[in-house]
This record gives sequence, structure tokens and C-alpha cells, in this order.
Amino acid sequence: MDRSKLATVQLVLRFVSAAALTGWLLALPVHGAKSSSAQADSSLSTAVSSSGADSVASATFRPLFADPFPSQPAIVPDDLVLAPESELRTDAFTYFVLGVCAEESGAEDALGFFRRALELDPANARLAARLAGDLLREKKTADAIALLKASLSAAPKELILPVELARLYLNLRQPDNALPYAERAYKLASSEFAALSTLVEVCVAGKLSQRIDEVLRKTLLVPQSDYGFWLRAGDLFRSALMPRGVPPAKATLERVNRLYGKALELAPANAGCLERTADHYSLTQQYGDACRFYERAAVLYTQENTETSVVISQKWARALVLNEEPEAAIQLLEDLIQQHPQESEPREFLGELYLQQGQLVAALGNFRTALDLNPAAQEDHVRLIQLQLRLKRAEDAAKAAASARSRFPGVPNLTLLLAVALGEAKRHQEALEAFDVAEAEFSNSKGEALDASFYLTYGAAAERAGRLERAAELLQKSVALDPANAAEALNYMGFMWVDRETNLEEAGVLIRRALGLKPNHPAYLDSLGWWYFRKGDLASAARELRRALEKIRREDAPEVYDHLGAVLFQAGDVGGALSAWESALELEPTLEPVREKLKRAKPSSVAAEVPQNLPLPTSSAAPGNP
Repeated sequence: MDRSKLATVQLVLRFVSAAALTGWLLALPVHGAKSSSAQADSSLSTAVSSSGADSVASATFRPLFADPFPSQPAIVPDDLVLAPESELRTDAFTYFVLGVCAEESGAEDALGFFRRALELDPANARLAARLAGDLLREKKTADAIALLKASLSAAPKELILPVELARLYLNLRQPDNALPYAERAYKLASSEFAALSTLVEVCVAGKLSQRIDEVLRKTLLVPQSDYGFWLRAGDLFRSALMPRGVPPAKATLERVNRLYGKALELAPANAGCLERTADHYSLTQQYGDACRFYERAAVLYTQENTETSVVISQKWARALVLNEEPEAAIQLLEDLIQQHPQESEPREFLGELYLQQGQLVAALGNFRTALDLNPAAQEDHVRLIQLQLRLKRAEDAAKAAASARSRFPGVPNLTLLLAVALGEAKRHQEALEAFDVAEAEFSNSKGEALDASFYLTYGAAAERAGRLERAAELLQKSVALDPANAAEALNYMGFMWVDRETNLEEAGVLIRRALGLKPNHPAYLDSLGWWYFRKGDLASAARELRRALEKIRREDAPEVYDHLGAVLFQAGDVGGALSAWESALELEPTLEPVREKLKRAKPSSVAAEVPQNLPLPTSSAAPGNP
């Protein structure tokens, strides 16, 4: 209905009751009769007069539509005359239609029509619920409650009214006020999920766990042939009685399991029902049963659709992992990928499983393929770069980080990863430049990540690029940002000066400060031993390096053995030096400088004179961090 017609109807209704208007419309001439339009005018005037309208309405009205062939007024048969109560409902429906028309045309008085309709037919529960919603949107909560209560009095058996009242009070965080209406709804229709869920949610809010258990027991006895009801009921009671992370009581778990059992009794060959049941068993840590139901669901799905369900198979694989069957999960995902090679999620999942199994290369291959299939997820790029760094494929990591930055420009974390990868690839100047960019990007994004850890890594990049003063400035900033946890930055700075035989007094202070924060830390003991060596105190140097070897994991010890070898060789203990360097090479065969020292030192072990000009070892890792 357009605005002009709506305005016309509204004008008429302002003076004429719906019943009178209906009578006037019935009195309009019928096509073919020989009556004049004056008769219609008279009928409308009579209708207006009988409606009790004021003098404005007493003017002569013309029919809304001209009839070129007027006829005698129609006579309504007695058996078609509406009873008074039906007439009221007819009037109510008329106002309801007008409200819908007003609403669709954007008029402002739609709510007024709906209210008038409800006044005429207060038992119209759905209209009452709709009006209550409109009042709540206008923040007229008290009016909405009063309207629903009045309608409930007029229609006490309508389920929607106590449900709406209970939920309204629940939204107001008044479970005590909600409970009587929730109980009333449940008493009206205990087999309706709307009533059941309302009561359970109100009881949860009111912490009435005993009442929830009572309702669960009664629900198991409800005559209900819809398997969907039992699935929803199972989800409802699991959520209400089994918070995540809290082991459920055995008796409660068995009762909730029975709800899903009832669903399966009604739909034993329904893949969706089996999947939903398996979800429940997985969520409640019944992983063996979950695997059994997922397998049945997967088989049924394949039979019905001639292909494997990616979703069900992945859930099944996850349940297998949780049931401590990772090999079976890996095989399941491998088979799934064979059938769905273009799906990225199974490859990501398989990559995660290989990662957990320590098969890093297999994990990397799956992550890379998944990323090729779906390059839109930024976190997948991050994961790939981190794994490449873990595998010491620094150039690949740098290439992947650069590609990610081109896809997601201006993301500081990606720039930081690029800087780290460039540093690992020994492209130190480029790494330092990337750190400069990362600092600027983090600053533009409120700089939350510009913390002590960032400046420690930034300072290390500057040191490796040969920018020692810049490195010292950045490391001091790291210390200042978090002095209580600054041991690593202090040690790094101290070792940086020791390794270059510069600022040795300051270096000693820094290393001791690091040890003050973390006594007996093997990397810091190594730095202190090396400081003693630079100071010429070989006995103290050997003592601290041996202390470091006692504390450190053997696989992390190559640099400490290298340092100890240099100290012992300088002290004239050639055999001890050779043994230390051999241990370093055994742990890290790629230490070519150590291999060269061994070659040069072995002939000297027979000579009378101990060489004094053997090159000192250089660090192959971050200073002071074996």
C-alpha cells in the first residue's frame, strides 16, 4: 500500500469504526443496478453518524471509487452477520493489516495500529510478543512487561507469553522473577523445546542445579518422536550441567548420554544425528565412543553422497588424536587429502600432527601446500616462516616473510619476522634496516610490541651488523624497559664488549649484573669465564667455564667447549684443549674455525714450544648464549 492510499484509510478510520466501514463497503452499489451515487453517499453518512464521529465527519462523503452503473444496496444474509466477538476480532485484524501496511511504507504510526489491534483482541499472543519487542527496543521495559502480563491473563494457555516474560526477566538478570513464568511454560508444554530451554536457562542463572537435574530426569520420560528435540536437549543439559574443564559426574553424564541415545533410536541411519552425537562424546572426553560414532557417520555420509565428508573426517581425526591414536589420525588425514586435494584445512591439520610428532620436514610440506591453496590467512604465513626458521632454512624464511609482507603490507609482526629471518640468513645490514621499519610500524600501531624483548632482538641485529654503539643504545633501552628481567640484555651487552676486547671494565659489571638476576645461568657463566680470559686470569676463566658446562645441556655446549679449549691451550694444557675442541666439533660439526684450530694445535702437542699466537675463537651464536 502506497502512502496516499494509507493516508486515505487512516483518515476514514479516524472517524469510522472498522465495523461501520465494513457495513458501508457492503452497502456500495453492485455493478448493473440502477441506483444513484447519492445512495452510497447516504450509506456512508449513516455509517459515520452511527460511529459517533464528531462534526468534522458530518460532511457529505463521496465514494472512494466511482461506479458508472450503480445498483441497489446489497443485503447481508442473516447467516453471514458476524457475532459480536467475531466482529471484534475482525476489527483487530483490520488494524493489524493497517499496521503491517504502515510498517512496510515507513509510516510512524504502525505501533499505534498494532496496539489498537491488541486492545480489541488481547488474546492474540503473537501480536503481544511482537509489541513487547517493539517496546523493549524503545527501552520501555515496564510497558512491555505489563503488556505481556495482560495478554497472559487473557490467554493463559499460550506458551509464547510465559516464555517471553521469563526471558525478559532473565535478560534483566532477575532469575527469581523469571522462574515462575519459566515453570508455568514448562507445565504448559514440557515436550516443547522452547519451554524446556527457558526453564533450564533460568535455573542456570539462578544456580538451581538440583532443579536442573530434576528436569533432566523428567525430560527422559517425555513422549517425543522428533530426534532433533533429543539432540537439542542433550546439548542444553550438557551445557547446563557440565562446564568445560570440569569432569562431569558419572550419573549425570550417563543421563545426558541417554538423551543422545533416544535421538539415535529415532534416526539410527542419519549421518547428521550420528555426527552430533559424536560431538557430544568428544566434548565430554569420551573419545573412544566419539571415534566410533564419527566412523559410522563418515561411512553413512559417503554412502549417501559418494564422497568423504571433510568436516566429519577432521572431527574423527581430532578424536583419534585425543584418544592417543595419532598414527591412525595421520593415516585418516592422508586418505582424506587424496580424495580432496584442493582442501587446505586437512593439510594444515596434518601439518600440525607431523609437527607434534617431530616430523618437521613433513609438517613444512603440508603447511606450504595449505598456504598455496589458501594464502588469505595471515597466521598461516607466520606459522610457515617460524617453522622454516626452526629448521634453520633462513633464506627460505626470509623469502616467505618478504612475500607475506607484500600480501599484508604495514603489518609490524611480519616485518619483525622478516628482520629476524634476514639476521639468521646473515644478511645483517638488511636485517637492521627491517628492524628500523618494524619499529616505525609498531609505533604507528600504538607500539604495544615495542617492549624489552623487541629492543633486545633489535640490539642483537645492530651488533651483528657491526653497529656497536647503536647496539649498546638499543640494549640499554631494553634494560630500562624491564630492569627486573634484563639479565639477557645485560649479558649480551657485556659479552659484546668482551668479545671485542673493548670496555672490559664495563663489560664485567654488566655480566655480573646479569648473574645477580639469574645466578648460575650457564650462558652468563660462560661470559664471565671469557671475561676472565680477556683479563688474563686463566685459572678463574677455566673455573667459570667448567661451572657453565656443569649447568648447560650438552647439545647447547659447543661454544663453551670452544672457549674452554682456548683457555686451556693458552694455559699450556694442550691435551685438555684438544679434548674440549673435539667435544665442540662432536656436538656441532659445522664449526670450521674450531676444526682449523685443531689442525694447527695437534702438531704443537709434540713440539717443545706452545704457540702463543693462536687465533682466539669467534662466536658462532649470539654472544654469551651457547
